[in-house]
Amino acid sequence: AKTQLQIYHDKQQKQQQQQQNDDNKKRKKKKKDGGSSSINLKMLLLKPNSGVFHYGPSLIEHCILCANLPPHTKFTLDTLEDVVASLSSWDDLISSLKAEGSRILENFDCGDGKGFILYREKETLGPNTNETNTKATSSALSDAIKKMPHSDKVFEEFQPHLLKQHEDRPRLIYDNFSMAIDEFYSLMEGQKRAIRAEAAEHAARERLEKIRKDQSKRMEGLEIE
Repeated sequence: AKTQLQIYHDKQQKQQQQQQNDDNKKRKKKKKDGGSSSINLKMLLLKPNSGVFHYGPSLIEHCILCANLPPHTKFTLDTLEDVVASLSSWDDLISSLKAEGSRILENFDCGDGKGFILYREKETLGPNTNETNTKATSSALSDAIKKMPHSDKVFEEFQPHLLKQHEDRPRLIYDNFSMAIDEFYSLMEGQKRAIRAEAAEHAARERLEKIRKDQSKRMEGLEIE
């Protein structure tokens, strides 16, 4: 079985690879369109020659935000020197990368700290306007979904630390990272199935409502004739 550190590193590497793939696609599109290639501070620090690319995208963004700098401000390679010179908190960024990056990685290696699951509130599908159809929906499905733990939430990711960019996001807190991982994967698949089932049921109810309205219009037309 993988250790917590291996799981976290695998997750960061996957995010980093996805970020690089997205960046490559954007550069190719820019080149195709004849525009100059742009980059942002986060993308710059994710490059292998930055010295901190092994932090991964999440931790790098955290360090940038701790230095009160915008991670997504874009600039071109031609204007890089001017941008760097204009950043009054550049020294703060260097300090943050050293202090915050080292602190978080050391705490994680030692197994210190709690675990977090970040989530969003599940969107409520619009109610059916027809009361009869609403009452006729599958109560068994609704009851089964409501009995699921955290049925009102959609899990998005797990983290061993609450990073700066996560401070305002809703979250569940666990005593350790292992508990967060176990809870995330044990409920994730069930949540996906529940969301698909609810969407399918909602679509079916909308189709029935449309049929009902069409029939009602036809009846009204026949009565007029």
